[in-house]
Amino acid sequence: MPAKSDEKTREAGEYCVNEGVRYYSLTYDRWVDATVVGLCDDPAYVHLDVKRRAKKTKIRRKNWSPVEEVRLDDAVTPARSNTTRSMPGSARQKKPSTGGLLSRRRLTIPRRNSSTFNPNDCLPVLVSELGLQNSGNDITISSMRGFTGGMNGGIWFVKTNGDNKLCLKLVSAQRKCAQLPTEAGNYIDLAKRFPFLLSRSTLGGLLAFPVKIFDVAAASTDGSSRVLFNLIVMPVARGVRLAEILGRKVHAREDNSRVLEEVGRQLRRFHERINGASGKLEVEHTDFQPCNIFVDEPNLGRGDNGGVTFVDLGGMGVSVKEGDYEHFVKSLTLLGQTYGPEFVRMSAKAFTEGYGSNTRGQRGGGAQGSLELPLRHQHSPWIHPKVSTAGRVISTANSPSYRITRAGSRV
Repeated sequence: MPAKSDEKTREAGEYCVNEGVRYYSLTYDRWVDATVVGLCDDPAYVHLDVKRRAKKTKIRRKNWSPVEEVRLDDAVTPARSNTTRSMPGSARQKKPSTGGLLSRRRLTIPRRNSSTFNPNDCLPVLVSELGLQNSGNDITISSMRGFTGGMNGGIWFVKTNGDNKLCLKLVSAQRKCAQLPTEAGNYIDLAKRFPFLLSRSTLGGLLAFPVKIFDVAAASTDGSSRVLFNLIVMPVARGVRLAEILGRKVHAREDNSRVLEEVGRQLRRFHERINGASGKLEVEHTDFQPCNIFVDEPNLGRGDNGGVTFVDLGGMGVSVKEGDYEHFVKSLTLLGQTYGPEFVRMSAKAFTEGYGSNTRGQRGGGAQGSLELPLRHQHSPWIHPKVSTAGRVISTANSPSYRITRAGSRV
């Protein structure tokens, strides 16, 4: 669609215009028709036709040249289409983005080790695949005890010079049931649906999303191999588990409201960012509980993620009966069997107020009045949320950002 130019902005200078090019918008998680009009050393205008509603975002960038690629917080990249391939200039020269592809490799282990797996047995391969060759000679892999059983085969930390660099999680490559994907398979699907999850800058490190997946296969006598496990490589979450913090504060008789408010704010931010302008909470964490939340207390409320990191995202987006909000409140209720009813009342109230507040909206957080609380909790006697119930999720004005790539030009 041709851009409706604003004559006031069309001053002397060279303009770059491309028409009819489709872009992949990570903000809206879909291919969109776009026309980009750029003026050197002047604001650029992006016109997006999304859901038959024209939205114009003004992006002000100093020393912007239409010949170069402009990188902002998110990405909009040219689609692989006949229109793009037929256009002259850099539109044809630039390769389509490979964003959204989670790197997947294969590790083959001896048949005698098919029942167990120890990443130390293939340390040189892992160091090479994970790009740790320049991290020095002090690279070790240590096991985290007490986290095995069921579909979880073990957790290890990759350390360089004594510091935790990456986390390795071994899971079964077999489905729990025919209707559910494997954890690794679900991560692959999520990366395709939401390519921005692969960029830690998108949510400021709020999600410990995998960076690589290995298919661990056992060699057989006939030379073939069969995948038994998936080794998931994730960034290390800073801080300690929220469950430990809550227990410590209860025994020390300290207030936990500030921590839970920040957790609520970050959950809301995650819901808004992942669901965009869909109007529904279609994608959630699905196992949102204190043991799957890490909090870096010295940095609480700082940075984009507020010192909070969500882990164990393997079931994200899978259909479940309880939403994240409900599941977390239920987990607080279970903790109340140990810590008492007053703990439940105060903790749930703080979490709910954080989930509905807009105190950090100017940094890309919640948009006031945009997110509805689950109906069954709106009238709970011990919760008094200060939120509007407009009933839809929206992307805030500060969240959408784009990468603009030149796709043809004319004066």
